Amino acid sequence: MRVADWLKTQGKHMFADRRAKLMGQPLRDHYLVKPETCGRVTEHTSLPDAVPGWRLFGGAWDVQTNRQGKGIVVADSDDHIVGWGLVGYPTKLDPVKLPEGFRSMNKRYAGWKAYMQSLAGKDAPYRAYLVRHTLGKVDAVCPLASDLP
Repeated sequence: MRVADWLKTQGKHMFADRRAKLMGQPLRDHYLVKPETCGRVTEHTSLPDAVPGWRLFGGAWDVQTNRQGKGIVVADSDDHIVGWGLVGYPTKLDPVKLPEGFRSMNKRYAGWKAYMQSLAGKDAPYRAYLVRHTLGKVDAVCPLASDLP
């Protein structure tokens, strides 16, 4: 069973809307990728054995608008979309240890969690992005750093 199908059965709405149709498509076909980092991945855990995938956790903040982002998108090493996430959860990230713009981060809402389909294993490279609030027709994303192996 694909992780997106399993998550739909679990009521994870991020895989039941239009975003599900973007799975496997190139990230840059749908988002403008900005270079500045806007948060980090702090943890990843595997989903149940019957579902090849991962659950990711972290914290992120849209410094440009000084609020939480619109969501999380996850891409594989070829920049194809392999997962989605939601924002608005508490985070353990300490804004004081982050760059200057993050000092205003509201820790109560800067946390996020995402789900992604399994790649070539836990160590397969992936990149998570925060979907930012933009005024244009194309949403911008900024990468999330990761210290995970």
